[in-house]
Amino acid sequence: MKQIIAVIGNANIENDIEKQKISYELGKLIIDNGYILATGGLGGVMEYASKGAKKSKEYTENSIIGILPDYHSDNANKYIDIAIPTGFGLARNLMLISMSNAVIAVGGGSGTLNEISAAWQMNKLIIGLKADGWSEKLCGKALDKRRNDIVFCADSAKKAIEILNEKIKIYQNKKFDGIKKTQTKKDKLIDYFLKIKELSISKTKLTQEFQSFFNLENITEKEQ
Repeated sequence: MKQIIAVIGNANIENDIEKQKISYELGKLIIDNGYILATGGLGGVMEYASKGAKKSKEYTENSIIGILPDYHSDNANKYIDIAIPTGFGLARNLMLISMSNAVIAVGGGSGTLNEISAAWQMNKLIIGLKADGWSEKLCGKALDKRRNDIVFCADSAKKAIEILNEKIKIYQNKKFDGIKKTQTKKDKLIDYFLKIKELSISKTKLTQEFQSFFNLENITEKEQ
């Protein structure tokens, strides 16, 4: 199965020749390298990436996906093969990131920042281009301490694809299972009791297990 690469960034780059070139080349190289391109389906970086993808010699039908925020597939730019009118508004960002195996950002404002943040939480490979906007601001940085990697930095579309090809396999097993409640010590103790009950172990072993648990967790009556 082909992997899906999301390209995100400014929705309007009419006067930004640099971002037009980067986005176009990114789209083309993504298809050249055997991936599927996914974008938000509208204009700017999304449109230029889709245009470049269509020009790839490796392009085949249905290689360019557009995840639209509204209900109308005809609002997609003319280079989109598969337009998905979600009707989700801003929440469509989460759908785009969730379905993608990696994310490449070109500049971008608050919408792009939202997508980068979602990608970070979902353990996606993130590559930021050195182009004015959040992709450049976050280049080489970690968003928080939940991960031990960074937003990888690229100064060209070619470099971004080199990083993509090098790193993407590392992220295949980094699954996101959704946001979970942080366990308190009380929660852990309850889980531990249930585990002990399931194991049906001897009294001696039970004593050892509890001693080990309490020493490790240092739970006191006050903390509960």
